[in-house]
Amino acid sequence: MRKSMCLVLVAAAAATGCGGDDGDTEEQAAAKPEPRVDVNNGPRAITCRDLSDQVASARLSRTATFTLADELLEERPKLVNVSNRNQLAQRIFVGMVELCEDGDPALTPADEAMAGVAQGRYQLEPPPEKYVE
Repeated sequence: MRKSMCLVLVAAAAATGCGGDDGDTEEQAAAKPEPRVDVNNGPRAITCRDLSDQVASARLSRTATFTLADELLEERPKLVNVSNRNQLAQRIFVGMVELCEDGDPALTPADEAMAGVAQGRYQLEPPPEKYVE
């Protein structure tokens, strides 16, 4: 299960690419769907339906998880002793994806994922093949 979460994170990161949206033509910009959630003002409203399309939700989920990580660090400043902002954002994403495995598209997993991260669940486990012996 953890391995699939890591693969989802890698796929989401790869899908976003390195460039900005500055090169979009008017037609491409018009074809983009409107976001259902304003992740800067309401990242906790993200649903499993929003996360179901890994490619389309990559930017949405990345922005939301960093906003949620900032909120979590604000609520629990001692977390900085065990994790940094990037790790917290990734752990929140892993938690949200795991919570969405139950199949309820209307579920809003952010609060439960944040609580799980604060309690030490949803750890990042890199695959062993990443290490040289």
